[in-house]
Amino acid sequence: MIRVRRMRLDLFICFVIALAIYSGMFLVAEKLHITERIGNVISSVGHSRIQEVPDGEVGGYATDDVTRVYSADDLVNCVMEGKTFTTEVSPVKYYNMGTFVGDNYEWRILKLDDGSCFAVRINSDKIIENGTKHILPVGRVVEGEPEVLDEMMRAMENAEGNFCTNVYIDMDGEANASKTGAAFGVVKIIGFVMLAFIPFLAFAVLILLVFGIHRIFVKCHVFPPVFQNGKW
Repeated sequence: MIRVRRMRLDLFICFVIALAIYSGMFLVAEKLHITERIGNVISSVGHSRIQEVPDGEVGGYATDDVTRVYSADDLVNCVMEGKTFTTEVSPVKYYNMGTFVGDNYEWRILKLDDGSCFAVRINSDKIIENGTKHILPVGRVVEGEPEVLDEMMRAMENAEGNFCTNVYIDMDGEANASKTGAAFGVVKIIGFVMLAFIPFLAFAVLILLVFGIHRIFVKCHVFPPVFQNGKW
């Protein structure tokens, strides 16, 4: 014969009470933005490892004395003079072609006013919004192909602009280098474990609350103990 086990009525009553208390606690936490703060802490686990770049240096905010470039010729002049530079463009000039994820960095395609296009990696935390224009972080020209060149070439097949393939623009410096190391990988794993642990912790708290309420009723001689030995 198949036995059908049902939840005891006293435990069910305690479960309903615990669920009501738990829901009230959750609503209070939401009102006080506690859950939001916890989420922000978890999401910023790795962000705190990003190095702060001084203004005026590669990857940092562009100061007024940093040379502005608007064409490939301007870039060549900066390279010849050994200068760093920045540019002031509309967001579409570096967002329009999308994002390309490489082994170590996220890349974009930057289109200058003369139609020339360059692979660029940008420290997005150091972009200055100036009305409809964005002043990008301080950059420098680096010789060599970007690690996502093939993807960028495919993206440029039907796009207008002359894409330079033998150099790229570094507007990140070492700002995000710590995002790619083994230590940061460990930090990301810790953050994932913390996120995965929250539902388990919430369930454990609910169960403890159920048995805690039941224990109170047992002490008041309203409900019988859960276990035969009478401890609960």
